[in-house]
Amino acid sequence: MNGQEAIGLGIFVLLVLILFLLYSSHHQREQNDIRKALIEKFGSAQDLGSFLQSEGGKRFIADLSSGAAGALGSVLVSVQKGIVLLLLGFGCSGASPFVGQVAMGIGVVFIFVGAGFLVSAGVTYWLSKSWGLLGKRSDS
Repeated sequence: MNGQEAIGLGIFVLLVLILFLLYSSHHQREQNDIRKALIEKFGSAQDLGSFLQSEGGKRFIADLSSGAAGALGSVLVSVQKGIVLLLLGFGCSGASPFVGQVAMGIGVVFIFVGAGFLVSAGVTYWLSKSWGLLGKRSDS
């Protein structure tokens, strides 16, 4: 792989990352707009209080909170990202005999970043469990 191909690959990866970040930002903004519109629908504080006491209101608050669902969700997202990046790294490293040594370097970076996500997931799980953010399960 020559310098121009490496630059092209770098630009492609950067564009994919930018598109992913824009999508994530747009998705989060839409969720926040929906939550805001839902809260604005209530005519009084008593109506909102009644809703928050209902089963749907409890789920709404749980979705907003950073408790067990947040901790477990964080672990799962980190595991997903770690696995994808590890596989991408191994793929780039495996392709290096065909496309050049730059792919090996990129692959190694992806492998380490993927491993970092997996370590982060393990630490987050361990800390969440020790702090009581995750409920006690009979199978653990």
